[in-house]
Amino acid sequence: MDEYHGVGDLLRLRPRPGDVAVLGLGQARLAAVVRLANAVVFALAFAVALVRIVPAVADERGFGHWPAGQRDLVVIDRTGDPAWHQASRHAVEVWNEAGADLRLTWARGDGPCAYDEERISVCTVSEERLDGVVQFQGLTDQQTDDDGHALAAFVEVCDDCGLNQVLRRVVATHEIGHALGLPHNDRLGSVVYPIGGTDQPDEGDLAELRRLHAHTDPTG
Repeated sequence: MDEYHGVGDLLRLRPRPGDVAVLGLGQARLAAVVRLANAVVFALAFAVALVRIVPAVADERGFGHWPAGQRDLVVIDRTGDPAWHQASRHAVEVWNEAGADLRLTWARGDGPCAYDEERISVCTVSEERLDGVVQFQGLTDQQTDDDGHALAAFVEVCDDCGLNQVLRRVVATHEIGHALGLPHNDRLGSVVYPIGGTDQPDEGDLAELRRLHAHTDPTG
C-alpha cells in the first residue's frame, strides 16, 4: 500500500498501470450512470408534459378560419424587441409560402395586444402570465363568430423565459399558425404539435391551411 506523510511524498506518488485501468473503468461506469440518469429524468419530464398537455389538447376549442373578404391580414409586432421582430417576420414569411388564400403583411407597432379585426398583434408577457403553457412559451387568443369564422386574434409570447432565437421562431410560427386557424395535432414534425420544436410547417400544416381557406364562404 502506498503511504505519504507530507506534500513532498504526495507529489512523488505516481499511479501504477493497474490503477489507471481501474480508474478509467470507474470513470466509464460513472459516465454511463450519469447518461442513464439524464435519460430517466428526460423521460419523466416528457411524460409529465404529456400528462399535462394531452388532455388539454383533447379538450381545447378549435381555432376558426378567416372568412372570404377578410384574408388580407397584418401581423403587427408590438414587442419592441428586435429578436422577436425577426421571429415574427420569419413566421409571416413561412405562412405566406403555404399557398393558402391568405395574404400576410408584417408591421412594427407598439401598445398592448387586443382584438383588432384583421390585425394579428404580437405582444410580450411574463412567464408567470403564461403559467401552465408547456414548451412553447406562447398563447394565442382568437375571437370567432357563431359559424366558427375568425374575427380577430392576438398572440402573446414570453419575454423572460430565456428563449434563444431558434425557439423564438418556433413560438412565433406555432402561435401565428393558431391565429390563422390551425389547431394542435399529433404529428411530431408539425409546427403546431403541442410540445414540438420546429420553426417550419410540415406539408400537413400547409395542406391544412390551404384546405381551411379553399372555399369562399360569406364573411361572418
